[in-house]
Amino acid sequence: LPECEMILASDEYSEEVKELVSEFVEALNAAESLDEIEYVFYEYVPAINLQAARDEWMEKLEELLPEEPSDAVTAIIQDARKLILYGEDSSIFDNVYDIARDALSRQLTAEANVAALEELLKQTEEDLEAANDTIDELNNTVKSKEATIAEQQAALDQILDAIRQEENPTFLLHGATGSGKTTQLP
Repeated sequence: LPECEMILASDEYSEEVKELVSEFVEALNAAESLDEIEYVFYEYVPAINLQAARDEWMEKLEELLPEEPSDAVTAIIQDARKLILYGEDSSIFDNVYDIARDALSRQLTAEANVAALEELLKQTEEDLEAANDTIDELNNTVKSKEATIAEQQAALDQILDAIRQEENPTFLLHGATGSGKTTQLP
């Protein structure tokens, strides 16, 4: 048969299909009656068509795979391959493909969401660390101001003690311009 010769010579068909076609041709050549020829067609043609459909759907499944699939994505494809490989009715292959495609889409979306959440968590941790640094800086500033206030209070106490004792010592005040050093006490 010319169709069989074309399949056997073509690179488009898998070795499994070619082997079935070769067996089909041998069985046809060995058939000695019309009943035997009918039996050979009944046995081989559906098997050849089923294997060709399997090959086509397996190739479509391969096209679904991303370049670096996760274990979960690989498992989805492997399960779909098993359903196609062991399926006896090629009419289910379209459904298996659709289910696998949808499952892959959901899995890839979930993986993208996890990656986005991990990035958000990382950014939140960085923001929290920056906030903690700011809080530490503010605490250090407050402690520094408290120390300054304590030093100022100590200086004021010395001046007030001198005034109460009616002493007239000289005090040199250091401070920023406009901080009230020249204000005279009553």
